[in-house]
Amino acid sequence: MATPKKQSIFAQRMQNAKKLKSQDNRNVAAVSSGVPNFQVEAASFGEKSNIVHGPDAGIIHEENVKRLASMSPSEIEEERNKLIANLDPSIVDFLRSRKTTKVNSNQIKRHDPTPSSCSMEISDVPVVTQTPVAELVNKYPHMDVLEPDKLEWMQEVPPPQPPPPGCPYSARFNFDGELMPYANDTKTDGLYHHGEEPDRPGYTLQELMQLSRSSMLQQRITAISTLANIFHKASDYDYCLERPLLPQLLNSELYLLLRFTLDDPVRSVVSAAIAAIANLLVNVKDEGCLDRLLGTLPGLFQPSFYVHLDLKPSELNELKDTELLKVDVIRGALRTHLLPRFRYILDKLDPEPVEISHIMRCLTRIARHSHEAAFSISKAPGLLDAVRRLLNKQPPVACSESMKLFRVMACQSRGLAEYLVETHSLVEPIQRFIAGDRDETTMSLALESFYTWQTLLSYHLTTSNVPMFMPVIQRLLVSYAENISLDSAGGDLAHATALVYWIVRVLCVDVSCTQCLLPAFQLCALKWLSQATTISPLKWAANTLLGAVLHFSGPVR
Repeated sequence: MATPKKQSIFAQRMQNAKKLKSQDNRNVAAVSSGVPNFQVEAASFGEKSNIVHGPDAGIIHEENVKRLASMSPSEIEEERNKLIANLDPSIVDFLRSRKTTKVNSNQIKRHDPTPSSCSMEISDVPVVTQTPVAELVNKYPHMDVLEPDKLEWMQEVPPPQPPPPGCPYSARFNFDGELMPYANDTKTDGLYHHGEEPDRPGYTLQELMQLSRSSMLQQRITAISTLANIFHKASDYDYCLERPLLPQLLNSELYLLLRFTLDDPVRSVVSAAIAAIANLLVNVKDEGCLDRLLGTLPGLFQPSFYVHLDLKPSELNELKDTELLKVDVIRGALRTHLLPRFRYILDKLDPEPVEISHIMRCLTRIARHSHEAAFSISKAPGLLDAVRRLLNKQPPVACSESMKLFRVMACQSRGLAEYLVETHSLVEPIQRFIAGDRDETTMSLALESFYTWQTLLSYHLTTSNVPMFMPVIQRLLVSYAENISLDSAGGDLAHATALVYWIVRVLCVDVSCTQCLLPAFQLCALKWLSQATTISPLKWAANTLLGAVLHFSGPVR
């Protein structure tokens, strides 16, 4: 049998062309019949996508249908198996459910009759009666017991009844530490709560102490900040409370609560605790009065806040922290390791200026207590080093409070003053602040520097630094003679007063150092004394300046 001849390349091309032509004819026949090929395939894939939505959903669906129509059933099945193998089973189930839902909804729409052929059949629906309350009560445990106290908070708050005349009632405070009236007609948001007296605005001290232990951070911060504001204004309420407020707080072990809060890892809680401890230990009005005495003869003398306890040292050590805090809060605070904690905050936590100011106020109050307390500050590791570094910061941060701490410590004894000069080099920042420019921000720092140097000179310390500083003092006196009058600003008058008292203190040490200052001082004295006869009334700062000038005249004669 003869083998068929192999077709030439031309014959093969002609055969392929005939096949393509026959395929085109079939497509034309399909178009002439009015049913496009992709529409025929669309019947099996759906008229629209069940997954893709949006303005381009129809175009995307048609492209997908055309692509599927060009694939063989085996290729479609192969791609389908790949998708099922690669996709998450939950996604596959979700896509199948979408397909089923859409198909069912389409079938329902196709079989909906036209409105003209609709008919409504009404049938009676049995009414389901609710289960009687008695059966529900017996169904769940403890539902048969009525607890009115747990339902009262749902009722409207009744108006408060006025207390009987002469009958005391609990004090309540707002968030600013202000004492609230018994009843408040104006609604104050945030001050009403579900406590013992929901009809009264404000919080009692017991409620604030309870909130300060809350697990909610914002409640703790709000409670501690409110307590700090109450401490700040505590002395204003002595006339309207049965007993002074601060002794009651100290007896309630509140300091220990604040001391524990000072160790909190949350930064905002530590900040609130610093302010609360400062306002608890420091009486702002007393400090203001002592500062106002600066520039007078007894200005550098310090009051003693030492609490004498008729106990032996061994008996004192046996006292518990709570017992010691009730009789001497400063000694009790030192026992709770307050100084190391302050050192850690200054060194590691990068406190804000207001927090530094609170810490300096606490340390100053401790230093005023006694020589023993001031000595504890000097021996606390790293504490005074951290305070001394504050004097080198630019711009100055709470430097006046830092210099005030050194002044109060130096007033306790000559030994402490000498220790501060030798160990912490106080003369350098003192001279720098006195010789620097004066403005509202640095005026208090310059005043504290003057009075700190006067304290050191009273012990005959730093006298060798005086002659080198005389040109600066002479320049200041000339400036006073030209620019300062008795009706000038209070800060300028206080600065001039501090300078005059510094010169008086130098006169007590070495008269020869002040000879170069006499001409300039005489000009200032004549100017201010002559103005005193024409200006009326004189301010406190002007009176202190005149007193300093007259006091200077005594040693000169």
